[in-house]
Amino acid sequence: MIRKLYSLCFECSINIGMRYIELIENEAPATMTLWHGGRGLHQSYHEMRPSAKGQWEYGPGLYLTNRYETAVKYAKGGGNVYLVTITKGTEINSVDVSLEDATDFVKRYVIKRLQRQILGDLKNCFDKRGKLPIVTVVNLCLNHQAITTRNTLALRQYVVDHGVDYEVSRGYGGRGDETLVIVYNPACIKNVQKISTAAKYYTTPSNEIS
Repeated sequence: MIRKLYSLCFECSINIGMRYIELIENEAPATMTLWHGGRGLHQSYHEMRPSAKGQWEYGPGLYLTNRYETAVKYAKGGGNVYLVTITKGTEINSVDVSLEDATDFVKRYVIKRLQRQILGDLKNCFDKRGKLPIVTVVNLCLNHQAITTRNTLALRQYVVDHGVDYEVSRGYGGRGDETLVIVYNPACIKNVQKISTAAKYYTTPSNEIS
């Protein structure tokens, strides 16, 4: 599954009780703010850790969404909902790598029995396009389940080492109005705020994400 990715910024509205509060997070146009549902993010967001099994379908990173309801779902069972502000940076689709560099990564970290297939696919991509987007390396690892859970950290580090900050994926779960941002580089995270789930929060329209 190859994802189409874009850069992101938005403003969102929060309705708390009878009051209506406007959050204009992009008054500083170099930042964007989204939701996250999980545990202990305010303590661990600056760290890169291996992704848990079954939790890196779109890539090994921190998952943010423009839908408050999605964050609430992932916060169930003792977790929390967070507003996360990140600095706009380099989106994964704008970065290419050399075939030699990608080959070295595959030989180091991809499961042995899958290396030949992955290397062949990478070469075919390079031969057809004359370049090798780093997102292709990530997608092949994901689509072929070619990376062990332990080596998801190596994949994330590989992406960050080549200057990628995050990835943006539209249409999550078949919903045209939902956009995910997968943060690879924790250095672009500027603020994490724990939010009460007792109030009703509005989803940011996807057409405000550009």
